[in-house]
Amino acid sequence: MGYLNRYLLLLAFNVFNIVAFGGIVSVAIINIVDHQAPTNLIIYYAYTGLLSLALLLSEVRAPRLLNAQARFLFTYTGRGIVLTYFGCIVYTNKLFNIIACIYVVSLGVVYLVVAWTPFVPMQHGLL
Repeated sequence: MGYLNRYLLLLAFNVFNIVAFGGIVSVAIINIVDHQAPTNLIIYYAYTGLLSLALLLSEVRAPRLLNAQARFLFTYTGRGIVLTYFGCIVYTNKLFNIIACIYVVSLGVVYLVVAWTPFVPMQHGLL
């Protein structure tokens, strides 16, 4: 990788993930509190927010259960698919939601592209 340190790259990816999952949680909370969505969408937003909060907490220290049962979350392809899905499911026509969803979907696409590069190691938690 030359001058670019792998650990610095992984730290940058962890920060990008924390911002993305925090954005999804905040968008989900805003959509739930807004009271303009039907009940089934409120349930989608609640599940998406809770899963994103769990993934946000797992960015700091990944639990062994998550590492054993949901191994795809530690690959760039799996992380890209999850981010793209979460970014699409919480989309509404509000400015903050649009900005957050574009960021999350773009990060998911970046992860799908990074999955094809062989020199970037797999991600784990910060600790």
